[in-house]
Parts: sequence; C-alpha cells; structure tokens
Amino acid sequence: MSFKQRAFIINWFSCYKILQLAFLVGSLITESFDVSTPTLASDPGSQSLIHETVLRLINWDAVYFYKLFNNEPNFEHEFVFSPFWTALVRQLPVEDPILKFIVAGIVTNILHLANALLIYEISKEIRIRADFKTSSSSKFELVSALIYVVLPAGAFVIMPYSEVFNSFLCFTGLLLKLKSASKDGELIERKLLYLVSAIFFGIAFQVRSNSVLYGILYLIDLVQKRQRIALFAGASMGLLVAINQFVPYYQFCRIHDFSYWADMRSSGDDFDIDLYDLAHPKWCHSKLPFLTLHAQATYWNNGFLRYWTLNNIPNFLIGLPTVLVLLASVSHKYRHQEKLVTDLKLITIVFVFLNVTCWHVQIINRVSNFIPINCWMLAEVILDDSPQRKVALGVIVYYIAWNLTQTSLYSSFLPPA
Repeated sequence: MSFKQRAFIINWFSCYKILQLAFLVGSLITESFDVSTPTLASDPGSQSLIHETVLRLINWDAVYFYKLFNNEPNFEHEFVFSPFWTALVRQLPVEDPILKFIVAGIVTNILHLANALLIYEISKEIRIRADFKTSSSSKFELVSALIYVVLPAGAFVIMPYSEVFNSFLCFTGLLLKLKSASKDGELIERKLLYLVSAIFFGIAFQVRSNSVLYGILYLIDLVQKRQRIALFAGASMGLLVAINQFVPYYQFCRIHDFSYWADMRSSGDDFDIDLYDLAHPKWCHSKLPFLTLHAQATYWNNGFLRYWTLNNIPNFLIGLPTVLVLLASVSHKYRHQEKLVTDLKLITIVFVFLNVTCWHVQIINRVSNFIPINCWMLAEVILDDSPQRKVALGVIVYYIAWNLTQTSLYSSFLPPA
C-alpha cells in the first residue's frame, strides 16, 4: 500500500507540475509589464530561445536570486536574502548564469516533491501513534501529501525561490523530532535525533527567518517536561541563528575606520553636536544589532501595523483565505491528536499573528507552506465525510485555481507576489 500511495503522489505531483509549467510558459505570449530583465544577460543578442524564455521569467524577487546565484552579496540587504540557499547554488559547477538558474529551478521542483513525501512520512507517523483505525484512516497521509502539492504558493514553488528548500529543512527537522519521541531504538539514538532536528531548524533560519518559530517546540519541551536535552537543542538552534547574524555584523560593524559627520546646532550661547558614524551603518549601534531586523524594517517596511494602510486592502484580501484556513486548522479538533500537532497549533498562532500584523500579509500564501497543520486539517475533514467536506474540497479547488492564476500573472510580472 505504501509503495502504491507514494507512486500516486509522484504521479499527482508530475501531472500538476506539467499543468503549472504550461500556464507559466504559455502566459509568456502576453506582453510583459516589465521588459527590463533581458538586460540581465551579458550578451542579450546572442541568447537562445530557452535563455530568452528564462529571462522573461526572472521577475520579482527572482532578480535578486539570479544575481546572488552568481555573485557574493555586497549590499547589506543581500546578506539576509536566503544566504544559505543562494550560497549553495553558487557552488554549482555551472558557468552560464541562465543555466545555473535553470538547474536551481530543477532542484527546487525535486525538493518540492521530496517535501510532499516528507509530509507523507510525518503524517503516517502521526496516524500510527494515534492508533486510529478506520477504513479511511490509512489514507490520511496520502491525502495530506496530495494537499501539500497544491498549497497556494503559486509560481514560487516552480521557480527557484527559497520557500521550498526552507520547507524541506523544516519537514526534515519535524520528522527527526517525531522519530526521537518513538519508543523504538536506543535512548542515545533518540537523543541524537532530537538534537539533529534542532540543527535542521537552525539551518532553515539561514534560508528564511520565519523558521525560527520552530524553536517554540523546544521551549515547550523545556517548560512542560523539564527536559535538559531541550535546552541543549534550543541552544544549538540559537547558535546557528547567532552565526547567521554575526556574519553581516562582522562584515559591516567591525570596520576599524572612524569617520564622523558633525551636525552642530546653536541656541544663543549653547550649542549641541550630533555625531554620525559614516563608517558603520546605524543598525550596528542598536541594542540588538541584528541585520535581519534592520533590513526587514528598512528595505521591506516590515513592522507592527505598518502594512495596515488603505492601499494594502487588496493584499489583505489576497492573504485572507490562507489566514482563515490556518486559523481553522488551529481550532480543529484532530482525531490524529499527537503532541506535535498541539505544539504546531501554537507555532501557527504566532506565525499568523506576525504575518497579519508585522509582515506583508499576502506572502502568507507562499511562506505558510513550512507548516503542515493545514494539510492535516483539510485531510481529516475530507476523509470524515462530514458536512464540512464540501467546504474543504472547495478550498482545494480554490488552491488549484489560485495557483494557476498567480502563475500566469507571474509570467507577465504582474501582482500578486
């Protein structure tokens, strides 16, 4: 059964990707909103049809990825732009920038399939532990994986963005943590799995900063179970987060050059002088000299209620369906109840709160796929044959329609992104 189910996931994934790719490339027949991306090529006039097609698809944040796939980061905001993912792609033994971008895209889609199979394994582990045996229960992991494939991330899971790789690291960490709680195996082996799971979450932070929320898992274990190993695991994850912040700090804040601009203000016989450090960025002198916080606030205007403006109402409407599904997954009473599910509810609440109040809310469509709890809620509702089953199936139809629509718009450099 497991082999047949995995084969079905692969077939479903392949058919869906072919359909999505057809919409992505087919939409190129329309005129692009922005025709500047061909200038990224070193010699635009001599490129093949494939090169020209790929250049048309380098839109939105893909421009940053294209640059960082081929060059070391120079500007401060580039140091927080998925540094681990871009560094790995730079190591590919491919000279041609466009070909490297294509290879990164292929890797992204392979990882997307791997994520679906990881969801299958995690869901199966949860079902077995719940010891819930019905005729439909054995399909729980299959349906969860199929739903994951069509989550509303649009073109961002077919293009070489970092969300897919981030989810791969997070799901690997989840599976290892789940395995560490098993009664099978030696104690030392289970403790090692527990520690390694935290390392995966720490590495995931080098890809997308929202992965830091998985540190909540170890905080819960520390508070509820007084597990000493939870402290070590959390510290391991925290060390990797600290290293991520130290690299740009060393790059920008440890310059032994003292250049200042003096701003003098006089008032009668008194005067004040403000000194501005020209050699070090302003964030170097903050109480928390974290480039991630500074870059998100300065370059992407993230911050508490900063996005709550009238002109962003359409963006809130774009993100609203995903927000509602995530909130429903928190309030849902799971038949396959396991400690990990309960812990993920808290992570989901924090994630939704931050996304709605502090971040660009529409990105929840593509960023939320690092949390699997919505797949489990929809899978249970569909398999239960409850009155809400039609609603859950409607959500799946919406996911597919949204993905194909957004993929088509992406090709022409049109929102939403």
